[in-house]
Amino acid sequence: MTACEKAIRYLLAKMDEESGDVMTLPVLQKLLYYSQGFSLTMTGKPLFEEDFEVWQMGPVIPALFEKYGKEPGFRILNSSETGDPGLTADEKEGLDQVYLVYGQFSGWKLRDLVLADPLIAGAPIPSVIPKAAMRDAFLARLEVSGAYEADF
Repeated sequence: MTACEKAIRYLLAKMDEESGDVMTLPVLQKLLYYSQGFSLTMTGKPLFEEDFEVWQMGPVIPALFEKYGKEPGFRILNSSETGDPGLTADEKEGLDQVYLVYGQFSGWKLRDLVLADPLIAGAPIPSVIPKAAMRDAFLARLEVSGAYEADF
């Protein structure tokens, strides 16, 4: 299982499908984007190796679009696999924080947020988003907001 698949499995496990929670591909892509950005910022390391590309609707990991893009409504069902996906405590904490902040938003709201991101707004479509550029953009966001590592 790749590190990206572990992060996906962890995020899907946070969904409560019985109470109506639904994970869609656009929401998952944006949650992974924020998770990667905050990992690069807080640890200096990527959460996973896959690159994001700028597409019309925001950042996309093309392999995920290939895997889930044909599902009706882009809905992603929780895996039947259970148990810990093997993430470190720091990785889980980062995913938990991103889910706490951004997991409450609809796919459309997340799209609006990422499209307003200067890293995305000014990029040609399609283009790969370098991890160093992601780190710099997320660091700048933290400096502007006054948030620091201790706040997360």
